[in-house]
Amino acid sequence: VAPQYKKMANQFWPKAVLMRADVDEAKDLAMACSVTSAPTFIFFKNAKPVDKCKG
Repeated sequence: VAPQYKKMANQFWPKAVLMRADVDEAKDLAMACSVTSAPTFIFFKNAKPVDKCKG
């Protein structure tokens, strides 16, 4: 997933910003976003989550 993710991050910049977080190190973030499995992709628009895709 990582190589494709990096490619997409470069492809869609600056219209979309792709960010990555290690949920083992960012447990508070994982809890706040209700992440229960990895990978999980959360899509935001205007700083609000609009969709979620769990892998």
